[in-house]
Amino acid sequence: LFLYVFQGAVEATQERFRVASEAEDVVGRVATMFIGEPDIYKRFTWTGFGLGLGSNLANYVQTGDRSFFALAETETGRTLLEGGVLGYAFAALKALIAVVAVTKASRQAMRTRTMFPVLVWLTIAFAMFSWSYVGQLSINALFAVLFVLGLLTFKYPNFRVFG
Repeated sequence: LFLYVFQGAVEATQERFRVASEAEDVVGRVATMFIGEPDIYKRFTWTGFGLGLGSNLANYVQTGDRSFFALAETETGRTLLEGGVLGYAFAALKALIAVVAVTKASRQAMRTRTMFPVLVWLTIAFAMFSWSYVGQLSINALFAVLFVLGLLTFKYPNFRVFG
């Protein structure tokens, strides 16, 4: 029933992914997602363009133009261009949290023989660098729930949701 109702959307999504896979290489796209687009380093300033100015709404209010991704396409690129040195500090803090949490979860997994905390923290690490959470309320809420779940895995590593 869903395929019949959403047939056009399914076909459009399949076509979009097919065209994107032909035009981009996966390794380059993932690297861009985590370190930002190559051209952002040419436009970088020490003070940044202003926190929040990378969001689509802020760009529309400031310029009246509906051009999306005004500063950069990726979350990392927007963070670095918006904050300048502060953006780099924020990116370093996210990397530090990811490394410490995944390391702690890995040690815990070896001790308790459960991989759930590692999987949760790998997901959180991926989300921290790839999700566009500036101005996206649904992503803010989902990230908060995921982060709390990650913190709970340290206290209850053998927690069974459906067991």
